[in-house]
Amino acid sequence: MNLFSSSELNTIKYNLEEVYQYYENKGIPFFIMIMPIKSNIYPEYLPEIIQRKSSITKLEQLRRYLDKNSFVKIIDVSEELIANKSNAEVYYQHDVHMNFQGGFIAYKKLILEMQKKIPALALVPDKNYKKELKHLHNADLSRLLSLENILLNDEWHVQKKSDFDFTIVDAPTFESLSLVEPTIRTQIKNSTLPKGVVYRDSFFNLMMPYFSENVSDCIYLWTRICL
Repeated sequence: MNLFSSSELNTIKYNLEEVYQYYENKGIPFFIMIMPIKSNIYPEYLPEIIQRKSSITKLEQLRRYLDKNSFVKIIDVSEELIANKSNAEVYYQHDVHMNFQGGFIAYKKLILEMQKKIPALALVPDKNYKKELKHLHNADLSRLLSLENILLNDEWHVQKKSDFDFTIVDAPTFESLSLVEPTIRTQIKNSTLPKGVVYRDSFFNLMMPYFSENVSDCIYLWTRICL
């Protein structure tokens, strides 16, 4: 309902710049991507009684503020998801998350931004994947209604047409971190691609199959306290 205050915007700016500079000083490119909530992409499906109080979203407000006042930029895929939603569903029907179609769009935006600093990265073309429709009991909105066995996610699951270059290997443990989910680690043998660390949430599940082909060794951390 309410946008960020000037003080909140300045605090976010300060925190992001501190983290960004910390990694840059170590020669590590740092990127931050924020996923739009489903209602920002499909507002037409909200009840009529729910009306946006402001003309812009908090994500758009923050992105504009940083564009004007900071050297840290947020990667925002909102425009691309909205542009593609008429061609295919980009979020699950009974879930707040993107599906694999939306995940590929977000992955593409992320890699194109990363290429500006890491030219060696190359997009994995979506034609390398085939889609298979699965009916899964993983719809979080359905669970809120206790209808998880009725309103299933019709999930277009992606499967690479040939073997993945990356493999999932044993991940290190971090006893000091409060993990939401176990840490995941992927590797590509004999690769000269850069290494990566991803601080993520559940949205990155739908991007991980693509992104893992762009890093020789990557650790995916889902923690309650990131960075």
